[in-house]
Amino acid sequence: MIRVHYAVLPALLLLLTPACGSDASEPLGTCGLPISQCVADDATGADTLGADATGADAAADALDDAAIADSAVADTLAAPDTAADTLEPAPTPEDWIVDAAWLEAHLDDPTVAVVDARSASAWTASRIPGAVSVDVADLRATVDGVSSQVAPADQVATALAAAGLAPGTTAVVAGPTNDTATARLVWTLAYYGHDARLLDGGYGAWSGATDTAAPATTTTSYPTPRADDALRVTGAWVLDHLDDSAVVLVDARTAGEFASGHIPGALNVPWQDNVAGGVMRSTDAVAALYAQIPDDVTVVAYCASGTRASMTWLALSWLGYPDVRLYDGSWAEWSTLPGAPVE
Repeated sequence: MIRVHYAVLPALLLLLTPACGSDASEPLGTCGLPISQCVADDATGADTLGADATGADAAADALDDAAIADSAVADTLAAPDTAADTLEPAPTPEDWIVDAAWLEAHLDDPTVAVVDARSASAWTASRIPGAVSVDVADLRATVDGVSSQVAPADQVATALAAAGLAPGTTAVVAGPTNDTATARLVWTLAYYGHDARLLDGGYGAWSGATDTAAPATTTTSYPTPRADDALRVTGAWVLDHLDDSAVVLVDARTAGEFASGHIPGALNVPWQDNVAGGVMRSTDAVAALYAQIPDDVTVVAYCASGTRASMTWLALSWLGYPDVRLYDGSWAEWSTLPGAPVE
């Protein structure tokens, strides 16, 4: 983001202004540890349940625990009194994934909130100072017969208020490491307009002070948020865009699941290829996974229930793809959708 101090703005504008009679025009600013098949795969290919979540993909998350924006933001010359919109994260790497050093430097910033995505018992025992505990399962619901969908706005507002998350803050989400449930929580917050970032490596990467005192939660007043539908697609939407060359589908499931049946034309990049040792691989390594995807298309990530694909969504957003969306219903919906073709 280009930032210009208002004291030098007149001089800068003078330099940019063409001379009288000149044809010159003003230049414009342009804008992780491998997991056992990611899930305890059952015979149906669906994700199975784990101890710390009620949604699908939780078995993968349990194994992780044990072992490990739809729009580009234009650069502007803002007036001194222009307020920044904290609910619109800029498409830069640091605005999606931050490291422990960044968090430690911002830990006393009242506009930064730490959201602990680990189990409630782990959070109770020891936590990053000031962290609130949010269970991603509380932000999911069965919608139109499809389980593990993002919950309605009022349910999400109630859960976040009860957890003590203040609206308008930058939420740094810390799981046990970089696991799928943590990425799902980042996506859910972003979907409902809350600026959210992943703590790379999660709690396991934190070496700063910890709080082991009995936690006390102070509830907040969290208004019912408005969903950003540009971050989510439905099965009907995917059906309508199957032949659209401007849409690329990425299947985040295992190679075995993909081979057993997938949405026609989808690419297979298993979610765990984005991480190594519980942290994100280098941007160059992650970018290589998606090298065949141009940056001027709409990229839609899916898996079995929208959890593993959340890591794919996050990785692509981190790389700077400007239009990345999550097919929330994923294979759980597609496999039962009338008229939905399968390869």
